[in-house]
Amino acid sequence: MEEEWDHLWKIIVAGKNKVGKATLTHSFTEPCLYENHRTSTGGDVYVKTTNIDTLERRIKIKLQIWVIGSQERFSSIRSMYYQGASGYILVFDLTNLDSFKNLVSWIYEIQNYRRQDTPIILVGNKRDLVDQRNVTKNEIELFRKTFKLEYYETSAKTGESVDHIFYTLNRLILANIDRLA
Repeated sequence: MEEEWDHLWKIIVAGKNKVGKATLTHSFTEPCLYENHRTSTGGDVYVKTTNIDTLERRIKIKLQIWVIGSQERFSSIRSMYYQGASGYILVFDLTNLDSFKNLVSWIYEIQNYRRQDTPIILVGNKRDLVDQRNVTKNEIELFRKTFKLEYYETSAKTGESVDHIFYTLNRLILANIDRLA
């Protein structure tokens, strides 16, 4: 029997290599311990159906979540992945300052392909490694304000706030649809 849904959304999860993009996505789509720390192969796709309750009704959404590889060898094909995206999750590693500094190039790359109203959520991952944190809250706040992004901290390893970021992104996408209708 074929599954029915109200919306099919393509979500792009982007960021520097080894920031936890695949682990974060896997934690959302299949919430169990995920120890496979392999590098994305250019564009790994995960699928999950979820619901959003509104005042009028429950909306069923099928998500295609694309985790895109950050290595230079994938740069020429990334533009194909961005096409038709409903929302973006831009991830950096709270323990790796270089992954944070690399966000500017990701923002500019994404902005070349996204519709202006397509939401982007900024995610600082590896919150569970508090004693190894190398990115300050002031640096994050300045970046967030500069690019007008919502920001959340997660731990893909423990699952902390993972569902919340996907739920929030779904809400932002739905609000854009309602606004444009």
